[in-house]
Amino acid sequence: MSRPLWLASLTGGYAIGAALALLLTIQLFHFTVGYRLTDDDAMFLQYAWRGWGQVWEAARGFAYLTGRVGQFFMTPLNAFGAYWAENWLARVIMVLSYFGVMVLLACYASRLLADGAWRVTAFILLCMLSLHPLAYEHMPPNAYPLQNTVPFLLVLAIRLWLWNRNQVAVPLLVGLYAVQSIAMLFSEYVILFATALMAVEHLNNAASPQGTQRKVFGVSVRYSRLLADVLLVVLVLAIYVLFQIAFPSQYEGNTIDAVPDAKRFLLTSVYHVLSGLAFYRLSLSDMTTETWAVASLVSVLTFASAWYLLARLPFIGRKKALITILVTVFFMLYMAFPLAATSRQQELCLELNSCGYLDSRTSFLGIGVLLYCIAGLLLTGPSKRTIAPILAALLAIMAGLNHVSNQRVANDMFKRSMPWTVARDLACGTSPGAVIRSDLQTKINPNGYVSLHPYVDPEVYWLEYMNHLRSSGQCEVALTEPMLRNPFHLPISDPGFVPVGDLRGVGAETLGEGWSQVESWGVWSDEASSTLILDLTDPALANVSALELSFNIYLGPSVSEQQVDVWVEDEWQQRWIFSEENARDCCRRHIQLSEQLGQQKVEVRLSYEHQRNFEHPNESSDPRPLALGLKSLELVEQKE
Repeated sequence: MSRPLWLASLTGGYAIGAALALLLTIQLFHFTVGYRLTDDDAMFLQYAWRGWGQVWEAARGFAYLTGRVGQFFMTPLNAFGAYWAENWLARVIMVLSYFGVMVLLACYASRLLADGAWRVTAFILLCMLSLHPLAYEHMPPNAYPLQNTVPFLLVLAIRLWLWNRNQVAVPLLVGLYAVQSIAMLFSEYVILFATALMAVEHLNNAASPQGTQRKVFGVSVRYSRLLADVLLVVLVLAIYVLFQIAFPSQYEGNTIDAVPDAKRFLLTSVYHVLSGLAFYRLSLSDMTTETWAVASLVSVLTFASAWYLLARLPFIGRKKALITILVTVFFMLYMAFPLAATSRQQELCLELNSCGYLDSRTSFLGIGVLLYCIAGLLLTGPSKRTIAPILAALLAIMAGLNHVSNQRVANDMFKRSMPWTVARDLACGTSPGAVIRSDLQTKINPNGYVSLHPYVDPEVYWLEYMNHLRSSGQCEVALTEPMLRNPFHLPISDPGFVPVGDLRGVGAETLGEGWSQVESWGVWSDEASSTLILDLTDPALANVSALELSFNIYLGPSVSEQQVDVWVEDEWQQRWIFSEENARDCCRRHIQLSEQLGQQKVEVRLSYEHQRNFEHPNESSDPRPLALGLKSLELVEQKE
């Protein structure tokens, strides 16, 4: 006796749901292994631990630099993501949110193509899980973990909820559109994504008119919704464009300057779309038997699920499938437009073979729709039963190979994330108020696995990070002395190394006269000369023989070159000369200290031939007479 059709469908639905959940869980293990893998992630983390003021200052700077008003939203989000990425549960939530975008996109596509049929949703999601590679060169969710998640989730959730709802209370509708406008302002890629969804919706409405629609220029549309969408896009674009006019972009990464070369533009667009697919990134070397065993399980689950779904999918007609394929391909390329239109990205992609980037990854979202339509074209006629298992097998093979490749990447990501664990262990395993006299970069990050921007001093970065862990209560310890409430309130210090910027708890006593207010990065001189007071009385500094300074030199409209004279205990020692040719992204300089100066306080004076004149044309209104910006100083021990 055969089971009722609804019961068979229900049973199959649970089985497919379980298979998809297991496949997602397997991917979850890969995607949650690595974190803070780019120099930008390390930078955002530093903003976060320095507090909201530093985050907002950075957001404002990025907004003005790039001409993107969305940086006011995006920078805090990136700082939050980088800060919490070390927490395993937070990483799981971030990765699930990232895959949640795929789930909502699958639901959205099935609504438009097949009245929300769960099998279509499941097949589209299965395709995306099978063909989505793990990559971490500025790729979410392991880098910028929330940038390509939160705004896209908001847009998709709102569009999906509004679909086919003709009557929505005005206050609720205004609120939803307000949230959608904020999400769109995050970046031009969210604008492109939202406008692509809107265009697809209204094209679908025009192709399948309903009784509630009306004619506009002979085309059947949902007039009120179309008007609301147009007004939303106009408002968002107005804010976006006006901000960019007020603050023109100085960042070459979003400067549209390469559209005329149609061939390079098209190739870059295509390669950025392909970079989101497993075919582009397969690497199967050095894998264990266990990895291949799990890959076999992935292939079996994918094959069984795909074959079951392909045999029962409600397919759209041939004409609609062809049109959907063309529209989907167009919008996948459309999502890559800003990247493909910049000469910098064209060069990276076509000459240096580095096409993947965090924003171009959104182009991948259309792949499930494409495969659904292609399957519909192939599975027509008497050969359906033969072709379905072949298509399922091809998808299963790719899913298994993708798993193997992702495992290799995950292993590498785990290795590259280890310095964060080493730094935490060192911070939490060091006694209160301890003194460290060694190179933290060598101790924590010897292979440079954690990437830092060139202008970041590793010693400053790791000292500050470790002291943040201690002061924020992230070091757990069993207290042996009841009276000692917080053994980590005293910072780890290096008496021979002084990071000058604020919020670091050390360094202020080293600055003598002639310095301005201490800032997050360091401090500017604001007099004709400035002094440093070196306390060499600490026994740990008995073998110090030299002072090494890390600093910037101010060059601008009123100062085209600079000369710095160095005096040690009122004795002239050396002269540094800087010009526009040799003072960009500088500088580190070595000052020799006499052996007779040991075990005392030593004064080092820097005198400047020129100082910034704010009354000079084209200078900013900042009245300070700047000359040298000190970032850090290090007392170097004599090598035996």
